[in-house]
Amino acid sequence: MGTALNSNTLNYNFTVAFSVKTLWKGSADRIEKGILVGNMWKDIKTGQDYLIFASQRDGHLEANICGNSKEWSEVSQKQVNGLGTGKPIFELSGKNKNLFQWFVFVTFLLAIGGYLLIRYYRERRMRR
Repeated sequence: MGTALNSNTLNYNFTVAFSVKTLWKGSADRIEKGILVGNMWKDIKTGQDYLIFASQRDGHLEANICGNSKEWSEVSQKQVNGLGTGKPIFELSGKNKNLFQWFVFVTFLLAIGGYLLIRYYRERRMRR
């Protein structure tokens, strides 16, 4: 299950990228490269959650024509139970990645500053 990052409303023979939230089979990074959804004949809308059944064909993922791929809100509890336990995919969004990087950077600077401050006071104390 994932959120569509782009739509196919203008061209049905189109690859749609998904931000994966739950994965039952396969690899999330392969899915985020996009799934060819032309054979689904369904509108995929940006920001909507979808359950997509896809297979690897000719080096890319292509949505299956099984009719089971649909908007997540249309998926029945019976279908969810039939899928079994999915693997939740946790990822940092672009904004959160930047915040995390800043947090690490500031923590590193504070650690270095603390170390230098301790050395300074120890040397000053030794001189007395």
